[in-house]
Amino acid sequence: MGSFVRWALSLVAAVMLVTAVSGCGQEKPVPGEPTMVVAGATFDLRVARTASELERGLSGTASLAPDEAMLFVLPARGSAGVWMKDMAYPIDIMWLDDRMSVVDVLRSAQPSSYPKTIYTPSSPSTFVVEMADGTVARHGITPGMRVQVEGAGL
Repeated sequence: MGSFVRWALSLVAAVMLVTAVSGCGQEKPVPGEPTMVVAGATFDLRVARTASELERGLSGTASLAPDEAMLFVLPARGSAGVWMKDMAYPIDIMWLDDRMSVVDVLRSAQPSSYPKTIYTPSSPSTFVVEMADGTVARHGITPGMRVQVEGAGL
């Protein structure tokens, strides 16, 4: 009887573990969390607003998933530069105007470019979005496309 109880408890624990883990790979955004849609693709957003958040950005992070991005809410419209300080991986960059239209994109900004290179847009921008390397090409993102952001308090 003791081994049956252990077996039954093990089975219950295994079922609970499978149930808990089965939702971990969901691609659906969490309600209330910031999201961005561009070129038909949805991204979970990290949002940078404060001076320290804007300066730090993704620096020091290990990676960025293909369905994640970081939105930088700039204090004023301008030619916001992006550096690759303390970055461990390449990224794609997208600059947006105040109407949430793409004004410029950069593919595969490399960590080795810092400190020599600061990437700037060809037109003034109000927002900057950093995405996983290859995102711009994979989704065909080009200047003029509209971006929809929800849950970021814009």
